[in-house]
Amino acid sequence: MKRLFSQNISPVEFLILLSLKERQKHGYGVMKDLQEHFGSSWEVKSGTVYPALRRLEMRGLVKTSYEESEQKEYYAITPEGTREIEESLTTLAEEVGLSSRYFDYISQRLPKLAFRRKAMCGFAEKEPSDFDSMGNMIDMFSEMLPREAKMEWLEKWEKRLEDKLAKIRHMLSEERKKGGDAR
Repeated sequence: MKRLFSQNISPVEFLILLSLKERQKHGYGVMKDLQEHFGSSWEVKSGTVYPALRRLEMRGLVKTSYEESEQKEYYAITPEGTREIEESLTTLAEEVGLSSRYFDYISQRLPKLAFRRKAMCGFAEKEPSDFDSMGNMIDMFSEMLPREAKMEWLEKWEKRLEDKLAKIRHMLSEERKKGGDAR
């Protein structure tokens, strides 16, 4: 497998670049942005963010300016940083596709154990939209990938979704046959 991000950029550095893509921010602003998004699933700490900002600055992906009146350093993404996002998104899109196939493969080969039934308790009551991480992923990548990479990526996903839809239709048909539903 390939490295997830180009130029040996870390996932934290990638998230910082995305945060700065919106507008320049001071370090605390970056931390606050990430914390608001990740909530309790990740405690964003200054000991992680500030060293990452320095590494990005040293690589020319971020530039720093000092606001004398506020006595704060502000960070802004450079054109090289924007290119890094685009390159990393292309690689990330490929890896997400691989991860999806990886989990599909595992789920198809796991024996049907009793604990799975317990784990699925309450699943039937959930709406399909509750599980729409793929939709969120498609939205994110289609906004950020360069056009050529976006087209290639969307065509791959279109094929995968068509295959999944065919599988769902087959499963529905089988269940209807079992229940005597002729729809």
